[in-house]
Amino acid sequence: ANDMSEDYLIRNCAPTLAGIKTANLFSCPCPDRAELVASLCRLNGRLCRKGLRVVPLRFSEKKALIYLYRPRQLAEDLRHGEAMRILNPLGYDCAKSEQCLVRLARKLRAREEFPHEIGLFLGYPPEDVEGFLTDVDGTGCKLTEKSSWFEIVMNNWVGRALQIAIGALLITAMGGAMGGILRENEAIATIGGMI
Repeated sequence: ANDMSEDYLIRNCAPTLAGIKTANLFSCPCPDRAELVASLCRLNGRLCRKGLRVVPLRFSEKKALIYLYRPRQLAEDLRHGEAMRILNPLGYDCAKSEQCLVRLARKLRAREEFPHEIGLFLGYPPEDVEGFLTDVDGTGCKLTEKSSWFEIVMNNWVGRALQIAIGALLITAMGGAMGGILRENEAIATIGGMI
C-alpha cells in the first residue's frame, strides 16, 4: 500500500507538527503516484484544521518528495525583508506564498539538485540561505535529494544536540505532566492523536 501513515509523518516531521519549525521535507516510497496523492488528500482533510498542509513537490522513480508545512508561518517567513531580497530576483512573488511553493516545485521537477533557496521554505535564516547562494568558489554544500538541508544540519554536532533537545522537549511536553517519560512509541501515538 502507498498510504501515508501518521507514524511515517510523525517520524519525519515532528518539529513541524509540534509547531517548532515552518516545514519539513522528506522522501518516501511511491510505487503508485495516484494512490499517494489520494492518501495525502485524505491526510490534508485532518491537517488543514490544525493549520498544516502536506503536498508532494516532486515524483521520481518509485519515490516522492513530500513537504509538510504551516501555511501561515511560510507566508510570514517569505514576507521577511531579507527573504524577499533573496527570492524576488529568482522570480518568486513573496506576497503569494502558494505561488512561491508552486515555483519551487517546478524548479525541483526541472533538475535533480535542490535550489538553494529551499532553505527559506524550511524556515532557515535568510543569511544562511544567502551563504549557500553566494558560494562563488564552489567550496560550500551542493544539495541533492540525498544530501538535504536536514542532513547537513543534523549531521553536525550542533544539529545532533538540537535533535536531542527537541526529542527531550517533546517527551517532556507529553510525559512530564504524568510524572514519567514516554517511550518513543507512546510519544508517536500521542502526537498521532493530535493530527
